[in-house]
Amino acid sequence: MAAERNVELGFVEETEKFLLKSRFFPSKVGGVPAWLSLNPLPSAEELTCRVCSKPTVFLLQVYAPDSSTSFAFHRTVFIFICRNDNCCKANCADNLIVLRSQLPKVNDFFRSQPPAEVPIENEIDASKYAKLCRVCGGVGPKTCGKCGCVSYCSKEHQAVDWKAYHKRECSTNKTGNYFFQYIYNLVNC
Repeated sequence: MAAERNVELGFVEETEKFLLKSRFFPSKVGGVPAWLSLNPLPSAEELTCRVCSKPTVFLLQVYAPDSSTSFAFHRTVFIFICRNDNCCKANCADNLIVLRSQLPKVNDFFRSQPPAEVPIENEIDASKYAKLCRVCGGVGPKTCGKCGCVSYCSKEHQAVDWKAYHKRECSTNKTGNYFFQYIYNLVNC
């Protein structure tokens, strides 16, 4: 007789934006990752499609703690996917990047007790340790050449963001850069 296993199924629902930050260990779909281990983060090369060598985008993350092991008290699986339809083939996962991150209960980034579910001014996130790509949330060593305020992992993600958003926001006015950075921080915090 097969042993019974309990399976927990989740669902996607809207929530307050601040509850999707790293300190709450969220499961989420879309946007950018709420990294579990804030440093080091995967490099742009590690988040590159194995088919077309283009950067992938964040698809989802699932928080799956394992309290039976001390080193995986917090554990999250992150999934990135290539946006190129030609990279998606039946029975082949080369267009996906799957990463697992885990931390012990006592770690360098988060308190061992659950956080209060209220917004805080100085949010704990990976941007304190590295510049993050505005499109995928991975390490973003490149910045906009015009304003210098937004980071990207690649030229491809810069082009995507330029067409979708940044072209309307970008300014070469140096005094405007501080205003842009302030607005950018308000929207993304």
